[in-house]
This record gives sequence, C-alpha cells and structure tokens, in this order.
Amino acid sequence: MKPLRMMLRLGLLTGLGFEFPVLPSTAQTTPSKEAQPPLPALRKLTGDDAKRAKEQDKAIETALKADRWDEAIARAEELLSLRTRAQGPKHFEAVNEEWRLKTLRRVATMPKEDRVAYRSANTMNEQAETLNAQGKYVQAQPLHEKALEINRRLLTDNHPDTANSYNNVAYMLDAQGKYSQAQPLYEKALEIRRRLLTDDNPDTAASYSGVAANVDHQGKHAQAQPLYEKALEIH
Repeated sequence: MKPLRMMLRLGLLTGLGFEFPVLPSTAQTTPSKEAQPPLPALRKLTGDDAKRAKEQDKAIETALKADRWDEAIARAEELLSLRTRAQGPKHFEAVNEEWRLKTLRRVATMPKEDRVAYRSANTMNEQAETLNAQGKYVQAQPLHEKALEINRRLLTDNHPDTANSYNNVAYMLDAQGKYSQAQPLYEKALEIRRRLLTDDNPDTAASYSGVAANVDHQGKHAQAQPLYEKALEIH
C-alpha cells in the first residue's frame, strides 16, 4: 500500500542518519509517558492472567473439536470473566470474547450437522490463510467463499464472524486485482462491524483501512483519504 511505502521511506531516511528539525520547547510541559496511565484499549493481560487466558483459549478449541460444547461454553465464560476483570467490560478483547461466548451458546443448540459446518468454516479459514501466506489467492478464495456461505446461513449478517468472512473474500479478490468486485464486500464488512462493534474497535478500524485501500487502488484517492483518516482516528 502507498502509505506503507511512505513509512518505509521515512524509516530509511532516519536509518541513514538524516536528522529532522526539532521544534522549540514551550513553557508548558507534558507529562512523560511513564507518568500517564495506559489507555484502556492498551490494557494487555500479563503474568498469570495471560497464561490462564492462553490455556483457556486452547481448551475451548480442544473441546469444540471433540464436540464437547458444554465444556467449551464453560471455558469461554471463565475467559470472558477474566478479561472483564483484568481489562474492563468495554475493552475490545472482552467485547470480542463476549461475542464468541454468544456464538458458542447459539451454535450449541443447533443440529449436529450445523455444529460440524460451523467448525468446518473455521478450518477452511485456517487452510485459506495458509494458502494466502504463500500467495495462492486463487486457491484460497473458494475456501473463504464457502466459509462466508456457512456463516451467513448459521449466524446471519448480524455477526462479527460473518463480517470477517466478507473481509476475507474481499481481500482475496483485491489481491487478484479484482478491485470493483472486492469493494462491496469490504463495505459490507465495515457496515456490520460499525453496527455491532461500533467505531471503538480495531476490527472496525481495519475495515475502514480495507475500504480505503480498495478505492485507492481504483484511483479514487479523494474518496480514500477520509476513510484512512477515520482508521487513524480510531487507532
């Protein structure tokens, strides 16, 4: 992306020893970073909390693979409680964890074939990501498309997982230069994330950037700018 190249150039200049002018200091000083409390969104789990969260996350995946949904739900409840206590109920990781818990409770009541389909969608996304990392976008695309189909059927368009799937398919199309086909999918992912996660979530910021990059690729630079600016504002 063009902004990335600009950042790299700046890093290259500083790496080569170029100095940039220093603004004169003002009479009013600002507190040092060490003196300021961390922003709420930057509260990361540490120590035993981080270790416990990792263990719980792994236990949830293990339980799901074994079709033990009650166990997975119980683990997810514990993990949500941990994040809410340590990071706050409005922290984006706590919000995302709450959505996972809601999803597990919902899918657990579905017929077994739907539970299997839900798990298969996650597996397809993982396989597609592996292909994506190898630059095999054409092979990855149908996997992401099938995952989107499953999520739309089981979770509807009122779910962050479905937004993720829209975004995945859009990215595959974008990587192949199919910008006009990707744009409405990026925009759909953004619409869902804004509605469900609000503008106080990194995933929403990522969607603003995704739409911006897409229209930027199409030469619509003026249309891209406010979207990039909105992503920056959120971050």
